[in-house]
Amino acid sequence: MPEISGFEEKYSFQDINDAASFIAVETDQKKLILFALKSVAYLVSSERVELLTLTEDFKSVRNSSILSKGEIFTEGKGFTLANTPYEKIINKPVMDVISIPDSPERLCLPIIGSREIVTGLLTMEIAQDNPLKVSTLDQLRMFSTMIGIALERSNYYHLAVYDGLTGLYNRRQFDIRLREELSRITRYGGDLGLLLADVDHFKNVNDTYGHQQGDTVLIELAEVFLITVRNNVDIACRYGGEEFIAILPSTNIEGSRIAAERFRQNCETHPFSGQEEPLKVTVSCGVATINKESAITPKEFIRRADEMLYQAKEGGRNQVRVWE
Repeated sequence: MPEISGFEEKYSFQDINDAASFIAVETDQKKLILFALKSVAYLVSSERVELLTLTEDFKSVRNSSILSKGEIFTEGKGFTLANTPYEKIINKPVMDVISIPDSPERLCLPIIGSREIVTGLLTMEIAQDNPLKVSTLDQLRMFSTMIGIALERSNYYHLAVYDGLTGLYNRRQFDIRLREELSRITRYGGDLGLLLADVDHFKNVNDTYGHQQGDTVLIELAEVFLITVRNNVDIACRYGGEEFIAILPSTNIEGSRIAAERFRQNCETHPFSGQEEPLKVTVSCGVATINKESAITPKEFIRRADEMLYQAKEGGRNQVRVWE
């Protein structure tokens, strides 16, 4: 029996009910899409399966997640649906075979959410000498509906947890996670760091280049932030506006200082895109740390980091200040 892997080590796909069990509880959209692609590829014995997600106006494809000969990749460049073989599937949401130039024929299914609206398309290459059974087609229809509802649910979850622009955790999630980490060190001990960063002269970026350029800076800054902090350990969030904050579990004062300085340096050397010449953007950082003996309220913890950020700004910007 072939196996579908890529989430929690290995997942053996027995039938459509096993798929439903996974889809019913998974909220991570990347894992959900990966599972859907591999499941469909197994179900129909296809070497190429694509899941196309649509824009909010349902007139364009935002991006495509593709499984081809066992390799997963994403095409971020979208395209409009007008005058494409996909258009009739959107206008009349039924399963159909479509022809794409320079490609084998593909079976295309609309992905329909709970509001009976097509939110995506699922396509797969089918061998002409191996037509699908009616029972398999019925399973595909059922599976595409499951995927639609699951993706819809994961979108709601994503909106509740993540910042829409940067993809970092949002302010509400930061408040929740900070309380959890403070409770943990109060009970078990250890150190906890807090890194608060603010973009220097961000208003000048918006005033000079426009708010779209400002958004580009924030998006790229978030990417730098994520590669700076520890993956699956630190909790990186957008605190508000041009401020970013990271909770640093099991990190003492020196470790927190190093993390902040590394982020400052990475921002200073990063070529921010959007103009003919790369933009130079810097950040100021404030750091505070606590342990079980010095445990304080979340409000006071944030205040200390914020005071250090203020000192970094007053001291000339593009620097790190630490509460000691």
